[in-house]
Amino acid sequence: MGFWWPVQRLWPPERRRIHNEITGWQVSVLGTRYAVIVGLMLFAAWSDFGSAEPNAEAGSSCLINLYWAASGLPQGQREEIRKQAAACTDAMINDECLPRTGES
Repeated sequence: MGFWWPVQRLWPPERRRIHNEITGWQVSVLGTRYAVIVGLMLFAAWSDFGSAEPNAEAGSSCLINLYWAASGLPQGQREEIRKQAAACTDAMINDECLPRTGES
């Protein structure tokens, strides 16, 4: 809008009509290119989002397996591994999943 207002003032519609045949198709080509580029960007972002979900599921599954595999270890090692697995889970939920507030 900040661009269109000066154009309307400096180049009134009556004077622009003679150029519409020349610039009309150029503007439509530019708009089509813009739409294609935005569409490709949205597709790329959605693809990245879609690939993040299986990665998160695989990571949580590995963490669960580690927690239960520690059952066969001696008491001290088992407690340490389970404590580390719980800390990792807490970090994933609180630091990676929840939005941070108060940061710039």
